[in-house]
Amino acid sequence: MVTCQPPSCTPEQIPTLELVIEPGTTIRFTSMLQSGFIVKLKPGQTIRQLLRTLPNFTDSYLQERIQTIFLNSIPADSVDLELPDGAILALSAAMPGLAGAIFRRGGRHRTLRSQPEPPISTPEIRPENRGRCTVKLFNHIARERGETLLSRGVILRKPALQGFLDRQGEQLEAMIRQRILDGNSITRGDLARQQIPLIRVQTREEQASK
Repeated sequence: MVTCQPPSCTPEQIPTLELVIEPGTTIRFTSMLQSGFIVKLKPGQTIRQLLRTLPNFTDSYLQERIQTIFLNSIPADSVDLELPDGAILALSAAMPGLAGAIFRRGGRHRTLRSQPEPPISTPEIRPENRGRCTVKLFNHIARERGETLLSRGVILRKPALQGFLDRQGEQLEAMIRQRILDGNSITRGDLARQQIPLIRVQTREEQASK
């Protein structure tokens, strides 16, 4: 059992869960990124600078594919906005309908928003969120970039991971061949009983039988 609690947990102390899954099914797990994964945030870092630390988030991808950005639940037009401590950053491809047009980056309907720009800072940051940003990926962004992220490993809040697994039910459960927590094979129930704040999740597709 890992006993460290944020903010005292260092990356080395966060337990790693490896999910060995059925070949070709990683994309089915990318929707867990909607709950948000945690990325280290440096002082003064912008949205662009943070995203460039993630695999395959190139400048061209930011410009062409990420059409909707929410920073602390407020739509943002620029990827060069500075991220406040403890920021929650949500990224989406273009969304349909009038709502999509209103929230689209630089869209002509952006004047219809109730709040035009995100605030520079957020009040009352909890100690465990200092130096961190929570990144949430939706729709095409999750599917296009999530597989690489999951194969390399992302840090999630344990309750968010457990909630995702519980919601997906038996269909997703059938795709999981093995759970390995810090090198030890565990059961579904063992994982549910782990009282830990953060967990690093990594997927590995089982090699197909020849």
